[in-house]
Amino acid sequence: VHNAVAETFLKKRNSTCDHVIHLDHNKANNDAANLKWVTQQEQIEHNKKSPLVREAIARKIHSGATAKKLNEKKVLQLQKELWDPKRKLTFKKLAEKYGIAEMNLYRIKSGEMWFHVHVEGEPVFTKYKEQLKNIELRNKKEAKATAEKVKEQAKKAKTEKAGKKSVEPLEKAKPAKKKEEKPQPGKKLKEKEEKKKKNASAADKKKKKKHKKGKKK
Repeated sequence: VHNAVAETFLKKRNSTCDHVIHLDHNKANNDAANLKWVTQQEQIEHNKKSPLVREAIARKIHSGATAKKLNEKKVLQLQKELWDPKRKLTFKKLAEKYGIAEMNLYRIKSGEMWFHVHVEGEPVFTKYKEQLKNIELRNKKEAKATAEKVKEQAKKAKTEKAGKKSVEPLEKAKPAKKKEEKPQPGKKLKEKEEKKKKNASAADKKKKKKHKKGKKK
């Protein structure tokens, strides 16, 4: 999209300008005022200034993901040789000596990589300060995120405890249901027979009383 906008609304300075860049580093902003025709080298330099690229570089350096062949001791030795006024080795030979790319050597010199390692006579570059700021911001964001997670976990724990406490007294208050004894069939028959016997004995007693009264008369 940005190429089409640039071709219709913008003019190239010369034939070497065959790349389009976003001036504010926002690729979603394809407004003609935000676009510019540049050379390949200008595009590379422009992309290096992108905040996303800077953050990524700072993250890699902070985690030790870049220059895996080096450690702090080796970097100290390398920087001493780099900033030695009597240095005889070229950058290419120094890079070969330490087994790294020549580009990484330039990055170490400019403070883009291993900026936290210093030697005497080494100047403090602006990139060094920028990297420190990026790392500080990232650490602050991570600290805030962890603090928020801890708070959420504490809230959940409190709510769970409160829920358990409210349920326990209700369970205690409920009376235990007594089990109803099911009447057995044998018991019913016995009860009926006993009733019949009682009724029969009562009837016999009445008959005897009547019989006695009749004799007396």
